Order: sequence, then C-alpha cells, then structure tokens
Amino acid sequence: PSGEAAWVTLSYLPRHELLPDVDPNAVVAALPSVAAGVLIFDFIIANTDRNAGNLALVTGPVLTSDGVRERERLEVFDHSHAVIHNGQPTVVQYLASAQDQFIIDGHCLLPHVKSADDLLAWARRLRKLLTDEVVHEACTEAAMITSTLTDKDATALADFLTKRRDAATRVLREHAAKFPGVPANAWIAA
Repeated sequence: PSGEAAWVTLSYLPRHELLPDVDPNAVVAALPSVAAGVLIFDFIIANTDRNAGNLALVTGPVLTSDGVRERERLEVFDHSHAVIHNGQPTVVQYLASAQDQFIIDGHCLLPHVKSADDLLAWARRLRKLLTDEVVHEACTEAAMITSTLTDKDATALADFLTKRRDAATRVLREHAAKFPGVPANAWIAA
C-alpha cells in the first residue's frame, strides 16, 4: 500500500537463489566474538527469530586496522519478526509481555557460544554504543516511516530497548545455564 515502509536488499550471491542455512557451530568457530555480539544484540531487541536461515558466513572485504582485507564475515539479516513479533494485540502489550523474558532460548548461536567474556564484553559495548539518544531517535524514526508504529508505540519501544540494554549483563549471568558451551565457572571470572 502507498505510504508503507519498504526496503531494498542487494544480494551478494552470484545467481538469484535462496541462501543456504548457515552452520551455527561453524559461525562461532570462525567468528566467536561476532557471534557473541549477534546474540547480545538479539537479546536486547528481543529477537525471537534468529535462525540459521537469516545468517550467512561469507568471505569478503572486511575493514581492518591494516586496511580492507578479504576475510570471513557474518552477514546478519532480518525481517518483520526481528523486534516486534505480533504475538499480542498491540505493540505496547507485546513489549510489556516480553520485557523481563530471556527470549533468545531458541537462538541458533546460543548452544555454540563458548565465551562468557565475549558475551559480557558485548553487553558492555552495546550499553555504550546504544545510548538513550540513539535508541530514542531510531524508535522515533521507525514511527515516522511506518503506519503500523504509533508515537506511543515508539516511546514504549525505546523504553523497552533501553531497559533490556541495561539489564543484559545481569540477565546473562542469571541465565548462564542456558549457554551449554560456556563453562559455569567462566561467568564468575568474567
């Protein structure tokens, strides 16, 4: 419909085809810190839909301290289920129901991550990068580009995201047992 949000995706595949599912264990083995970062970001946004079909491990240009180098990198993409899954009648009701939930139990990378240090480092890093101002601005802009998100929804979403961002370290420690690849004593030292 006219006036609705839209986006364009450029495929990096040589032919028009669907992406193959990624091997989550291979992702964590190749890029353990990046995998931890995806997990923490998905926790903050309460992404219930991180599966092997919306990640891709590819070789391509990566900006390093030595300039651009060909390396393995993780392509992360999402669609309508990434932030506000429509399981409740309204956005505000969904956010209220999800606020204190771990949410990422079914995350494809969760059973493979092995480092509490990486997870907690990303929680701290995203706490600094996703400032209140950045979060509120993104939510306000989201309400401006789609008719399905009201100003009230945008405010509720910003509050939801900042609370989850601020709670990430505590919640990770409380749910340490849900990370089978991370030794229990690693959480104490981290």
